Amino acid sequence: MNFGEKVVKMSSRSWNKVLIVDDEPAIRLVVGEALRGSGYETIEAGTGAEALATLDATCPAAVLLDINLPDSYGLDLLREIKRRQPQTAVIMVTAETLFENAVSALRGGADDFIGKPINLDELHFALDQAINLKRQGREPAAISRPRALILSDSAERISQWQAAFDPQEAEITCALFPEEWNYVSRDAHDLAVVDVGPALLESLLKNLRASQEHAEIPVLVESGRTAAGSPAGLLPKYRAMPCSHDELIRLARRRITFIASHGLAKGIL
Repeated sequence: MNFGEKVVKMSSRSWNKVLIVDDEPAIRLVVGEALRGSGYETIEAGTGAEALATLDATCPAAVLLDINLPDSYGLDLLREIKRRQPQTAVIMVTAETLFENAVSALRGGADDFIGKPINLDELHFALDQAINLKRQGREPAAISRPRALILSDSAERISQWQAAFDPQEAEITCALFPEEWNYVSRDAHDLAVVDVGPALLESLLKNLRASQEHAEIPVLVESGRTAAGSPAGLLPKYRAMPCSHDELIRLARRRITFIASHGLAKGIL
C-alpha cells in the first residue's frame, strides 16, 4: 500500500472523538449510535483511503479499525495510522478468529482488539481503557509470555493446535494460507509449529527462514502430513524438526516452559 508522507501533529486532539472504520454501513450505524449514547463524538469511514484522510483532518482519540477493508489490509493501515498519529489509540475489529491472535501479537501497534459480532460492553471497556492510557502518556503493558507461531492450511487443524496450548502460558499466533503466513512472519516469535501439506511446505519454510525474526527459532513440522510427499533433505535444509502430533505438542510445551523460565529463546530444543 502506498501511503502519503503527511504526519499530523497531535495538539488539536479531541479525547472523546472516535473514528469508526468499517465497510459495512450497518455496523458503523449501530456502533456509532452506541458510542454517541455514551458521550463520544463519532466520525466514519468505509475505506482505508477515506480513513487516512479523515484521520488527518480530525485527529481522533481512537480508531475502531476493521481488518478487512475493500481497498486496504487493516494491519497495514494500522501501521500507517500509528506512523502518522502515534498518540491515537487503535482498536482492531475482526470477524476472523484466526486473526485475533495475530492482532494480539501486534500490541506494540494496536492498543487492543475485539471480535465480531461486537459486544458493546467489551467495546466500551476497550475504548475507555485505551484512551485513558493515551491521555496519561502510557502504552499497553508489554507482552512477556513466549510467542508461538502456528502455520497451517486448515482452519480445523489450527483450532486443534490452539486447544493444545494454554493461552495463559504462551501467546499463540495462528495464520492460515500464504497471505497470512507472510504477514505474521514479520513479527518475532520464539517457536514455530508447521502443519501443511507437502505442496506448500518448502515455500513456507523458505519464507519463514528468510525472515530475520525467524532465522534461528525452533521449527517443528507435523510429519504425518509431509512424510510421503516432501523431497529428501528438505527439513534439514531449513533446520526444521519432523515430529508426530503428540511429539510436537510435547516438545512445543517444553520449549514454552523453558522460554518462560529463562526469558530467552535458543536455537535448538
